[in-house]
Amino acid sequence: MRIAGITLLFALLMSGLAYYVAQVVPPKIEASIASEIAQKFAANDLSEIKIVMNGRDVSLAGNVTSQAQVDLAMKLASHNAGVRSVVTSMVVIAEQTTNETVQPQTNHESNLK
Repeated sequence: MRIAGITLLFALLMSGLAYYVAQVVPPKIEASIASEIAQKFAANDLSEIKIVMNGRDVSLAGNVTSQAQVDLAMKLASHNAGVRSVVTSMVVIAEQTTNETVQPQTNHESNLK
């Protein structure tokens, strides 16, 4: 009887630990990844880009003035530990000195293995 009680207690503790890990740890990891990306963006004058995390997947959105900024943002986001993929819906707009709008190349995707 005592062994059954200890076994039951152990099973309950393990299920509680599993619940904690499933509910608490992933948001902390997401926040850590997003923070690292935001710091890299700020250092490269890309802080206007919105970063949305879904687990280990990163989505980037916002307006930029060149395709080079899109490419740099994708590179900076994808080169972070824990990132599985990066997608973007960023829009390339012309600089404020002209009224032209450059059509964006949307839905870029980088799948990391």
